[in-house]
Amino acid sequence: MAKILLYMAPTRGSLYPMVPVLQQLMDKGHQTYAIVPECEVNMTSFQGIFSRPINEAIECADYNDFAETSHAESLQRALLCRVQRGRLEAEDLAFWASSINPDVLLVDAHSFGAAAWAEGSGLPWASWSTRLLPFPAPNIPPFSLGIPLKQGAFSALKNLGKKGSIQRVYDVALNPLNDLRTSQGAAPLNSVLEWPSKLSTLLYFTAEPYEYKREWPDNVRLVGPSAWESFPERITLDNDSRPIILASCSCDFQNEVTMIKTILQAVNPDRYQLVITTAAVDPQQFGEHPKVKMTRFSAHAPILERASCLICSGSLGTVQKALCYGVPVLAIPHGRDQVETGQRLKHLKVGNSLHITQISVKDVRNSIESTIACRPYAEELQQEFANYDSATTAANILENLLKTHKLA
Repeated sequence: MAKILLYMAPTRGSLYPMVPVLQQLMDKGHQTYAIVPECEVNMTSFQGIFSRPINEAIECADYNDFAETSHAESLQRALLCRVQRGRLEAEDLAFWASSINPDVLLVDAHSFGAAAWAEGSGLPWASWSTRLLPFPAPNIPPFSLGIPLKQGAFSALKNLGKKGSIQRVYDVALNPLNDLRTSQGAAPLNSVLEWPSKLSTLLYFTAEPYEYKREWPDNVRLVGPSAWESFPERITLDNDSRPIILASCSCDFQNEVTMIKTILQAVNPDRYQLVITTAAVDPQQFGEHPKVKMTRFSAHAPILERASCLICSGSLGTVQKALCYGVPVLAIPHGRDQVETGQRLKHLKVGNSLHITQISVKDVRNSIESTIACRPYAEELQQEFANYDSATTAANILENLLKTHKLA
């Protein structure tokens, strides 16, 4: 029996795929501990995981990358925020590690400080990501711009030109990130783009059918998508012939008000049954819409079983969950990795993408129609996703890690 300590960044969506992994490890006899956002302590405790909240100051860190008008500035703000809260994360993880005395650590890939502390601690550790990450490779467009994957000399030249500009955007955070890493005993990086390939055993919650094919770094394990969800609430759907459109906001606030207001104007509730889960956004600010089912939280699975289309900002977990049900997706990216998620939707013909700065009622209305028409491709991807069991795969990888260190 081993003690396993999970530590995560203050982003709720990163937690959910790891819950069934921890459950499987508990079934194997291991003790699991999780330091999570305060709002998720009760949920994880209910699942049988010893849970405590991350440091309050970390949760209060100003992450408002979505407020930036330029994609480059949004990316830089997100990176710098992760660095700035890093020392608090390192101190927080050090405190819990000394209290629990774990045999192995599981660290969120986006928790820069905790990962640096884990690397310098000498303890066995692994990491995980529920977002797309930059893994530069030949013939793959530079990450974060949503550039289409194309072959040919012209595209290769174009990608080469963009590669340098993207590295400069990322490397605004290089010096402070290296200061953070070296202060915790971790090795400095030559570029911020190296960060994912330097993580210890990375459980990457996506799969080859969704990602671009490439040679992956030795630390990366593509475990597949996760459709696990924590919400017990259920929306009662109308039993009629109208196609169902599910619109969903992120659990982590991205100010998706404009997106929802545009959807409300674009979707005719007499033609479609519109269901909206607003999550981090207060639904009261949208007023009364008697023909629309709107709530803050609801389990998506029962809706996706009948849905014709999902509209969301493009969070990887939400998108892949819909595709696990064969539901095509209209992504409206607000930042982070979402523009890349949207580009992959278009590349695979399983959905469409409209950037939040470009949407109009007409664009959304037309894109809904074309997205619903992507159903056959989404169902093909559903069949490929059915070959993956992310929880079992990830748990087995961690079991092997324990055995390697003779802790099982």
